[in-house]
Amino acid sequence: MDKQAIGYIRVSSKMQGKSGLGLEAQQRDIERFCEINDIELMDTAIEVQSGKDDISSRKVLTSALERCKKENCILIVSKLDRLSRDVHAISGLMKFGVPFYVTQLGMDVDPFQLHIYASLAEKERSLISQRTKAALAAKRARGESLGNLKTLTVENRQKAAETTKNNALLRNAKYEKVVMDYYRQGDTCYKIAQTLTGLGLPTPNGSQQWQALQVKRVIERSKR
Repeated sequence: MDKQAIGYIRVSSKMQGKSGLGLEAQQRDIERFCEINDIELMDTAIEVQSGKDDISSRKVLTSALERCKKENCILIVSKLDRLSRDVHAISGLMKFGVPFYVTQLGMDVDPFQLHIYASLAEKERSLISQRTKAALAAKRARGESLGNLKTLTVENRQKAAETTKNNALLRNAKYEKVVMDYYRQGDTCYKIAQTLTGLGLPTPNGSQQWQALQVKRVIERSKR
């Protein structure tokens, strides 16, 4: 094997860290990626910390990057948001001088593409946050309760369902171009689903895991 790597796994809560939730899946992704691409996995670094935290406070990640640089290794993560949810942080990692791969994006994604993907993911999270805050502010202004769905009236439930549907349509429109670009270059629905999942981009229904059928629906809508 010509290439050696260190895997990096991150979960955002102590509970997940203790239970192993999320850890095993990330480890499997990294091991499978190394096996397919003939890469020797030297070690795996595990960190329990929020992706919102500044890179400078991520001691495990910093240590892994320093080791990669010293031992001429590459860093491998299962999803882009395991490194960071901030586009500037991703840019900073690139300047660190350590090559890194995202298992669900493959070996062919260059730094420029990674920067674009990180920007899309960050923008989507910002829009979701803004819409949520605006909706809550509007409810407060109308004097409505901010209780859970079980306490809402039938009318409010219908409004909530309509808002969810509209948000899904907005996400479909936003990702349609990205999906169609991959589709036109010959990628299968399954591969496109893996790519979108690797970017950490939410599906139309808000899930973090894209399925081939969802990609197919976006493509079909685009062709109408």
